[in-house]
Amino acid sequence: MRKGATFILLLVGFALIATLYVITARTQRAGQEAARLERALAQERAAITVLSAEIAHLESPARLSALSEKYLELRPTDPEQIISLDDVIVRIPLRAAGVETGAEIGVGGEDD
Repeated sequence: MRKGATFILLLVGFALIATLYVITARTQRAGQEAARLERALAQERAAITVLSAEIAHLESPARLSALSEKYLELRPTDPEQIISLDDVIVRIPLRAAGVETGAEIGVGGEDD
């Protein structure tokens, strides 16, 4: 009986050692995976920082102004270019010279 109990205890001991080995190996792999993910996260954060700096450069008002002047020939609006609504009516006449109100052009409900 004593030999059987010793044998069973040895089997339990080996099973515990094997289980401990498997758990340790899994823990080490999980730690390595966590370290790899942290490195990847740091690289992504660095890439985001670089992209943010590039966006800030590309959207800078001075750069966009220079590009618009160079390629689109756009300039800031001069105060002389701004006119009032009364000036628009004077500078751009109506299609028919005698048309002044909507009633004269057929608006008002009468059928022709």
